Amino acid sequence: MIDKATVDLLLAEYWSRECFCARLPDQWLATLREELDDFEPTRLIARHKGEASVWFEDRDNRQQIVDMPPDKALAFYQAGMTVFLADFETPSLRDWRVDLSRRLRLHPEGYITGLFLTGKHNVTACHFDHIENFTLQLRGSKHWRTTRNTHVDLPSVNYSVKSVRAHHEEMWRYAQRPLPSEMPAGAKNLDVHPGSLIYVPRGFWHEVESTDESVSFCLGFPARMWLDLFLPALRTALLAISSWRGNVVYPDATPSARERARTFLSEMLFEMRKSIEDLDVDWLLPPPAKEIVTSSSSLAQAMFRRNPFCTLGIYSESPSTMELRATTDIGYFSRVRTASVPREWTPVVEHVLRESCVTVQSLQALHVQLATEVPRITTVLEELDLLRQETTT
Repeated sequence: MIDKATVDLLLAEYWSRECFCARLPDQWLATLREELDDFEPTRLIARHKGEASVWFEDRDNRQQIVDMPPDKALAFYQAGMTVFLADFETPSLRDWRVDLSRRLRLHPEGYITGLFLTGKHNVTACHFDHIENFTLQLRGSKHWRTTRNTHVDLPSVNYSVKSVRAHHEEMWRYAQRPLPSEMPAGAKNLDVHPGSLIYVPRGFWHEVESTDESVSFCLGFPARMWLDLFLPALRTALLAISSWRGNVVYPDATPSARERARTFLSEMLFEMRKSIEDLDVDWLLPPPAKEIVTSSSSLAQAMFRRNPFCTLGIYSESPSTMELRATTDIGYFSRVRTASVPREWTPVVEHVLRESCVTVQSLQALHVQLATEVPRITTVLEELDLLRQETTT
């Protein structure tokens, strides 16, 4: 739907820095019109199988969002309110989402999709989102006002000046007070029509008015923060330290209990700092794209390191086989891999779980009865990302 040159321009000059607008090919819009019932709102609501959300302002001019079945949402739409149909996709829109995430090098899961159905002159109040937002105008026109956010850099939550709960405690860790109560001065104006695609970076203020009856498709990629990658990995690493698995003693029971807890926690935090210093950043990322060495001569010299963020489950499958289930917990890069292997491998696999690094030679020396199987075992464990080759000489 968007050619390579347009995506390259988006990434080079606009991505996360400025709003961007492009035009869809007419043929693409015609295809979507066929898939989406000629963009007719009542038919779109009637065919939707998921949840619908009705957006409106209450008597205090606060934004309210109420979830309900689509058949009930239709009456609210006909009364002039905005309706959002979540998780609404067609084959063409799904293909576009997958292709766009690949080109933008974004994680292909956790995205937000849906249709906004709005009546004439409906206004979405000034707000910002914690997503990278693409909106495709399908029917009608909208007037957008957008500007950079100088109060909140890289937000982790959404915010609207008309939100019922305007204060998000998490945001005040990094936001500058007070936030604007209306669209900041200097906002850019942009009119979009059927076939227009607008990109609004994460955190940008924007306000949108439907100049007539409107249907638009929203594709959002939520923020994937480094802390969301690191914190699950840190928990997995600390699980190996018995003190971190201990019961928390309620520190307010007595002054002496509080002091013991304080001393104990101080010692653990000191140990944690040392654990963090020892972490290899390469383990926090997916394994590099490379061929796994399988030749016997190369494997004999290879050293394998145990993935500190990977846990391995060993489950019975049959009298002769077992399932290895490797779970790597590193936030949005987390993954689960499985392999069916012979039960006789159990001593070698359990040995690997107890060590931080192993070699084929050391495993063969300790498990003579499985010496011929060890190269294959290490290859499978590397495919599971339980082990990674560190050096080959």
